[in-house]
Amino acid sequence: MPLFGNRSRSALPPLAELVEQEREWIDAHLDLVEGTGTDVADADQVRGLYEHWAGRWKRINPPERSDPRTRINALGVALGEHLVRCTSLEWRITTDEYRPELVVINPRSRTMLSPVQLVEQNWLAEKPGTFITEVVEVERARNPAKGRRGRP
Repeated sequence: MPLFGNRSRSALPPLAELVEQEREWIDAHLDLVEGTGTDVADADQVRGLYEHWAGRWKRINPPERSDPRTRINALGVALGEHLVRCTSLEWRITTDEYRPELVVINPRSRTMLSPVQLVEQNWLAEKPGTFITEVVEVERARNPAKGRRGRP
């Protein structure tokens, strides 16, 4: 997989528009992030929350760590929503051989990114949050915004 977990392909996998249940899942995770005072529109704040949550988790003795899935999902959704708001990427669902996956995509440039998977890979590898601002910078250049969009 290329840098940042992007998948640029000549043929994209099957994609579907979000349904109400998926939008509610995104909204619930955005509420969790925004409940910390983090502004999803600010990539540096999303990065800071990643570093705070992941840093606290890393300091716990591994056998005593709680499952980070909820926080990973919330950070992935925050990253994806940030990209949707500041680029031409759009939320979609794709299904691989294992499960449905929430992705952001630009069908025109055939760019697809799985923000939750990207956060998970970096979190579990105990990497710093610099990848968040790097991804935002790359995707802003690759997929310029069509106009300001945001959560209703």
